[in-house]
Amino acid sequence: MRAVEICRTKELGGHLKKCDTCGFEHPTYNSCRNRHCPKCQSLAKAKWLNKQTCELLPVGYFHLVFALPHEFNRLILAHKKILLAFLFKAVSETLLEFGQRRFGVAPYSPPQRHFTIHIVAT
Repeated sequence: MRAVEICRTKELGGHLKKCDTCGFEHPTYNSCRNRHCPKCQSLAKAKWLNKQTCELLPVGYFHLVFALPHEFNRLILAHKKILLAFLFKAVSETLLEFGQRRFGVAPYSPPQRHFTIHIVAT
């Protein structure tokens, strides 16, 4: 936390930037380069977000998340195969029923293997 607190301050040192036209000088302080620092990571975040945005299809979509309560984690870890199969079946049936009832179509979702199911529906 300390690195983030002192990021871009005198404490980390820096240098003077000088305008070539008018000669105005102002200090530019060094960054902490901490991966959790919002000042240091804003460019990396913007680049990542731009890359992700470029991969989106040019259609409207919804990001659906089906999650089980945290209290089920130990039970799921002990019986992954059967309980995750039940979760996928429940999600599949829910989406099929909703899609058929609301839109007259059956949505497709590739299988994913973790405790939450993320689906992009167009």
